[in-house]
Amino acid sequence: MSHWALKYIGQPWTPECNCYEWFRRITREQFGRDLPPIGLPPDHLARRAARIMSAAADSLFGYHPTAHPTEGDAVFLSSNGRTSHHIGMVIFPGRKMQVLHALDGLGVVVSDLPALRANGLSIQGFWTHETTAQHKPA
Repeated sequence: MSHWALKYIGQPWTPECNCYEWFRRITREQFGRDLPPIGLPPDHLARRAARIMSAAADSLFGYHPTAHPTEGDAVFLSSNGRTSHHIGMVIFPGRKMQVLHALDGLGVVVSDLPALRANGLSIQGFWTHETTAQHKPA
């Protein structure tokens, strides 16, 4: 894979640099958008960040649901099939969509859809930033 995401793969997951903070950092570095920090202590942030963002994605973060994700869009994931608790980023290192995300114990990884399912994660939805949506071809 020759893709900008390579420089993030293998970087560590920590309570201070969890799935949301990695999403936030990559969004800033690769797409020039600053997302707000979520004001929770690190020991609470890991599981709550994606829940907070998915609940306020539209009003607070400027993201909107999309049925046609593009590179850099958010993907909300769940291990219980109901409540989003994990966030990743859509990437297309080839023709196939993959998810760049940070997992406790593994760090930043890339997973295709079968790998997500094999690890007990299901996609709850895709969200695109309003600036991305404005620039998508009709």
